[in-house]
Amino acid sequence: MKRLLCGKGAGTASSPLFLKDRGRGRSGTNRITQVSNIVVAASPNRLRTHTYVWDTGQSTGTLVSRSERSTDGLQSWQSQFIDPSTPVTSHSTTAYHSSGARAQTNAAPDGSYTASLYSYGRLQSVTRFDSLGYQLFSIFYSYDAHGRQNVATDARNGATTNTFNPADGIASTTTPSPGLGQPPLNTKTFYDSSLRAFAVTQPDGTSVTNEFFPTGLLKKTYGSRTYPVAYTYDYAGRMKTMTTWQNYASSSGAATTT
Repeated sequence: MKRLLCGKGAGTASSPLFLKDRGRGRSGTNRITQVSNIVVAASPNRLRTHTYVWDTGQSTGTLVSRSERSTDGLQSWQSQFIDPSTPVTSHSTTAYHSSGARAQTNAAPDGSYTASLYSYGRLQSVTRFDSLGYQLFSIFYSYDAHGRQNVATDARNGATTNTFNPADGIASTTTPSPGLGQPPLNTKTFYDSSLRAFAVTQPDGTSVTNEFFPTGLLKKTYGSRTYPVAYTYDYAGRMKTMTTWQNYASSSGAATTT
C-alpha cells in the first residue's frame, strides 16, 4: 500500500503539478513528499514506512526517514538519513511481565540507552546507561496513598520529596543536601482560593510573589532570583504590554514593551 502526500515547497501555488504513483511520472516545481507503507518479513515481522521527497528538478526521490514497528507492537525503530545509505536509528523495546510490570528500553543512535520500569502504569524507575553499558544514573519513584508521586530517589545524591495540599497542588519540595554538612533544601508554595501559586518561599527564606488579575492571568511577579515583570492584556486575554524596572524597590527605570 502506498499513500502520496503533496505539499507546497519551492515555486508557486499555481505551478502545474502532475503526480502518478509507481514511477510513471512526476513533474512540477513544488516539493513532493511520498510516504510508502510496506510489510517486511523479518525477525520480528514489521510494518515499515518510508518517506521520500522530491525537490525542484529532481527525477528521483530522496529517502529522508524510515519508521518501523513490529507486528506485535513491542518494538519500534526510527531512522533519519544523513544520506540515502546512512541511517541514524533509535530503537525502542517493550516487555510485559506476569507481575503487571512493564519494562521499556529506548536506545539512542550512539548506543546509549535508557531503561524504564512501570508497575500497573506507574513509573517505578529510570536508569540511564552509556554506550559501553556503564550506569550513568538511576532514579526510583514512590507514590502516596492517592497515587501522587511523592518521592524520587536518585542513586547519586538521595531523595527529593514532595508534599501536597488537599487540592493535589505541590505544597513543598525538599531536595537533597547540596554538599557535605549542608542541610536539605526546602521550597514551599502557597496558593490562593483559586489554586493559583501566589507565593513561593525559597530554601534561604527569600520569596517570589505572583499577583493575578480577576481573570486569572498573571499581573505581576517579583522577588528573589527573578526579574520583576508586570503584564497587561487585551479583551481577548492576549498579552498587550510587559513592564520591567531597573530598580523595582524605588519604582525607577521602568520600561514598557508593547
